[in-house]
Amino acid sequence: MEFTDDMFKVLAALVAGAMLGFEREFHDKPAGLRTLTLICIGSTIFTIISQEYFNQDRVASNIVTGIGFLGAGVMMREGLTVRGITTASTIWVTAAIGMTIGVGAYLLAAVELVLVLATLVIMNRFERVMQNIIQKRIYEITFRPGEGSWEEVERQFKSLDITYSLSQLKKNMDKVVVVYRVTAGRKTHAQLSRLLATNAAIEGFEA
Repeated sequence: MEFTDDMFKVLAALVAGAMLGFEREFHDKPAGLRTLTLICIGSTIFTIISQEYFNQDRVASNIVTGIGFLGAGVMMREGLTVRGITTASTIWVTAAIGMTIGVGAYLLAAVELVLVLATLVIMNRFERVMQNIIQKRIYEITFRPGEGSWEEVERQFKSLDITYSLSQLKKNMDKVVVVYRVTAGRKTHAQLSRLLATNAAIEGFEA
């Protein structure tokens, strides 16, 4: 059996997808080694087939749409934050690399792969350093009926030299619920959480 250019494309997609998948697997993300490898191979195969048998533009646009739905599936809401956005973006760009390999633009695909890996590895370390310096979090604080007020919490913010803004103030039955956007370092957030946890007027909070 003759080793064709299309076979080389599929093997190249396997290697590229595996490299991206290993990075995600190493950091214990939902879309890991097998998932990203299959996405890259699949995008390459669809691109090859579209060039030879179907309308290339329509197949390419459907790949982008389908990958978008797949990426949305790994995103989830945890409390007041959304997890999985980076993994969803990695799925999306992995498909793009697979499509680039599928059209035979190997140099461009290699550059894309290097840039994506650099973004995931180097930017991840840089992001961790930045998070130690500054983090933005949303605090949803529920007060016990007839006890305490948000002014007391704001005094605690000021005592820790925290930048904050009142995002929402609502009443749930007989309880007052206040939502703040808070910007501070990781250690300061930990201090704030301890202060809120020991505040007798606060029934509970999410951050």
